[in-house]
Amino acid sequence: MPSVTVALLGPREGAFTEPAIFDERDRARNWGERQKVDLEVSEDEALGLILRRAGEMMGVVGPRAQQHGGAPVPTFVAFFDCAQSHQHSDVYAAVTLVDDDGRARWNVPFYPVTFSELKRASDAGALGGEAERLYYVTYPGIGNGVLATWPVVLIGMRLMWDLLQVAGTVEGGIGFFSRIRTIASGRLERGHEAVERHAPDWTERHGDPDSVLRMLGSRPWHVADLAVLLGTEEPEAEAVLWAFGFTRDDAGLWRRGGDDAADLLASAFEEIQLSYSLGHTDFRATLEKRFRHQLETGERAPMPGVDAERYGDRKLVPAAGSGDAELPSGALRPEEEFPDGAFYDERFDAPEPPHLPLELLRVRCGCGKDECGAVAGFGIANGQLKLGLTGESDHFVIDASFMEQIAGQVRRDIDAAKNPAQS
Repeated sequence: MPSVTVALLGPREGAFTEPAIFDERDRARNWGERQKVDLEVSEDEALGLILRRAGEMMGVVGPRAQQHGGAPVPTFVAFFDCAQSHQHSDVYAAVTLVDDDGRARWNVPFYPVTFSELKRASDAGALGGEAERLYYVTYPGIGNGVLATWPVVLIGMRLMWDLLQVAGTVEGGIGFFSRIRTIASGRLERGHEAVERHAPDWTERHGDPDSVLRMLGSRPWHVADLAVLLGTEEPEAEAVLWAFGFTRDDAGLWRRGGDDAADLLASAFEEIQLSYSLGHTDFRATLEKRFRHQLETGERAPMPGVDAERYGDRKLVPAAGSGDAELPSGALRPEEEFPDGAFYDERFDAPEPPHLPLELLRVRCGCGKDECGAVAGFGIANGQLKLGLTGESDHFVIDASFMEQIAGQVRRDIDAAKNPAQS
């Protein structure tokens, strides 16, 4: 009978509450330092049941545990990955499996997946970690924005290819981009052809761009293995890797980055995704402005965010007319939200003022009840500020003045991200 080891990722007490996400000391622990249990499992046992058994053995405690009369099936799962410094994969609400022909099937909800299906995906390299070493994740869930589809990505790739054709002739253009434009545009063109040919098949197997790109970045690849998962010929799999910013190392393995052209293309999908989230109707115009800015300056255009000096970095959010002694209803104290200042991300540095990625800002319910643990997170979808509940709650009270402050700054940041030359 197979056996698995399940480790706890997140706090055991207070599981599935917002502070679980911000426990940086727990995130920094490696596999050997975590609470673990060993379980014997059957080949046809569902992953959700395996994790629930593990959670009960580890004594997971929190609101959801009380509601379920014991440790619940968690919202997310993760897998041991020795290639990561923290030794775990990304956390997933759905996993990638493989069908009878060895092709990837993306976005399969993890809880009904049997151990044998999980092991097969792990052996094929589709899982992003080891099937025999799992994590019971005690983070609460939160929704995300609308993700770009393959037609949107193909439009973005073609637009970027067009801009790369003229990048070397732009008056005053940086020589670096003049040197790499031929390499990058060639890789992008071949990749566009392969993606266009196979995107309908990937979509049929629930492979949206974000999921496919996440699989590509989960491990180094032998192109033959990847071609089977993608359902392509090997030259087409290579073209996809080239287009999304991968190169082949001396050992023949494909990894993200590796040369200047790959670094430029690696950011292309992020720019397409971001430009799409900033507004669907003007997606083309936004992407063109942002990519032109990158080609002309050597730097990516500004990212939407919030003023870190005001809303983060361990400082209080000021209440109107009362200095910084009181927090407005519905605002988290920075010591609750950003323990040890761990979430300041240098990629979003800006000289005036410093910016904090919007997705790291959290706001708690303003109902005033001591027992209320409802918390919401922010995002941007189609150019609009999005508020999504984390965890489970039957209500959420919003402080209008606080939201007005946030919305005003986010609107300015969205405009700056769409028109980087004017910012």
